[in-house]
Amino acid sequence: MSADTIRAHSKSRTGCLRCKRRKVKCDEIRPRCTACNRRDDNCVYPSPFAAGSNGNGSGTAGEDDSSRACSNLSSSRSPESGPSSALASILKSDTDLATRRTLAHSLDQHDLRLLWHYMRKVAPLDASDPLIVEIRQDDFVQEALQYPFMMEALLSMSALHLRAWRDRTADWALVAELKKSRALKGYISTLTDVTDDNVLAAFCCSTILPITFLASSAPDMAATATPPGDVVQAICTLLRLQCGIGAVMRTFKTDRLWESRVCKMMTRASQAKPTDLPTETTEALAHLRSTLKDTRHQLTDYGGIYLSAVCHLERCLALLSSNPADIDIDAEHVFGWPVLCGELYVEALVSKHPPALAILACYGVALHHLRALWFIGDWGQHIVHATSTYLDSTWKFATSWARRHVEG
Repeated sequence: MSADTIRAHSKSRTGCLRCKRRKVKCDEIRPRCTACNRRDDNCVYPSPFAAGSNGNGSGTAGEDDSSRACSNLSSSRSPESGPSSALASILKSDTDLATRRTLAHSLDQHDLRLLWHYMRKVAPLDASDPLIVEIRQDDFVQEALQYPFMMEALLSMSALHLRAWRDRTADWALVAELKKSRALKGYISTLTDVTDDNVLAAFCCSTILPITFLASSAPDMAATATPPGDVVQAICTLLRLQCGIGAVMRTFKTDRLWESRVCKMMTRASQAKPTDLPTETTEALAHLRSTLKDTRHQLTDYGGIYLSAVCHLERCLALLSSNPADIDIDAEHVFGWPVLCGELYVEALVSKHPPALAILACYGVALHHLRALWFIGDWGQHIVHATSTYLDSTWKFATSWARRHVEG
């Protein structure tokens, strides 16, 4: 095709999400653009919440006819149980007047619905301690009111939970993806300039982003025969996000962070006492440790990193055995493991080093322990099956043991 026959194409920065994903120009007709109307697709426009914001400050106000995150939502909700109740409860809090005004101008009706869903449905999930629910509904939201990237993370998680609920009032996957990308962009920007004011928001966001990643990827894993390489790449991204929690805690040792209720909630796992592991698990980990020692001359600088990862994993599995009914504590153990392993282990995993993959297969067993959580599901199985395709007979025992656990 000659250059003369190629039509000029100008980008639409405020077009609907469907057209953006398909990389076609959107005519921005509301409530449904021409392309979506022709294809009979649900037309979803971006939310104005983060417009004019760099992710670290407050967003600017949006007009009444600005882009909407969702369309086709019912407005017939009672004040007692609808999104307005979430706004009312927040405005009665200790938030300063400037923040209240910013909130009133920044959150549209669809964002309010997501915030209400987070506070009423998502925050109380799998919490064995009422204080945890209070922290999620109060401390997390207060940070979100100050920092838009934190708010986008909360709203993304809420949208993903609505998708898991099979709510059909909007394309929640698209909404969640947009908000997750904004949250990640703002989070990364904040990490380059962490202060005593924003450190708690950065920490809270670092605990939410792994959840949004797991929840957004799980349906795709289940619906298709995902190539093993894609699974490993996805889990590397997840582990990097989890390592971000450790980076924030190690680098920014401020009183506001370490004395906060959020930080104390996340460090409860360190106070737990492990129990004895089942014989089969103990033997599998002992075999893995022995193989690492036998091949240490081939592992260059990673030998100590692998042995440390196995040690932390052994304690993680032992702690899971000691708290069979406390799933929120169990989650802290499982998500704390990558933080303890650190970036060097993730680097080895990215390079698909067999020892790193064998350890990851064992970690899949720990993740499988949390399969009842709405954002995890079959992730443990996916990890075990993916790693087994890369390992030879030297390391195959690790995935054999892991398979028996996740398939049993």
